[in-house]
Amino acid sequence: MVGTTFSPFQTKIGNQELENWLATQLNPRIDFNIFEFDFEGKHFSMFRISATRNTPVSFRGEYYIRIGSYKKRLDDHPERERKIWHVEKQYVFENETAKEKVSEEEVLQLIDYPKFFEMLKLPLPDNRKSILDRMVQEKIIAKCEHGYAVKNIGALLFAKNMDDFDSIARKAVRVIFYDGINRTKTIKEQLETKGYATGFE
Repeated sequence: MVGTTFSPFQTKIGNQELENWLATQLNPRIDFNIFEFDFEGKHFSMFRISATRNTPVSFRGEYYIRIGSYKKRLDDHPERERKIWHVEKQYVFENETAKEKVSEEEVLQLIDYPKFFEMLKLPLPDNRKSILDRMVQEKIIAKCEHGYAVKNIGALLFAKNMDDFDSIARKAVRVIFYDGINRTKTIKEQLETKGYATGFE
């Protein structure tokens, strides 16, 4: 391990932070996280990239694939492309887990449950068990071996803060105002980290 002098959080492309610029160049907008840390006197930058489903990811309109130590255009390898395009019919994003092994108390800290009951026009129960049972019934959380699991649909709609969930954090609504007709200069950026149902009328 040799470390690096590269600092992604200090790097800008034009007037945009690197992380935001990368997100705007990818299609579909896959989830990725950037970590910076020091270890044994060396500095490290690490990108964690979630696997996409059902479709390859393009960067600035081009598809690439890694073969050994080389980066190749995906168009030049049709057999590999076919495998990537293969549809995983059993996968439903909304039913996947956003956070698992969550205690009863943590569920109530992560999910805006009063808003959940208000939007369903249901009376708010006066005890924790009834609140959790109803959320299980509506399939926004699920019981698991070690407490509860918050499903993606529950986090997307009712999260108090989407940053608490790695799998959906990048799906928070971001409004960007650009100067002109291209994306080179940002005037203003606003991020809403509440769930879609609780954050927007």
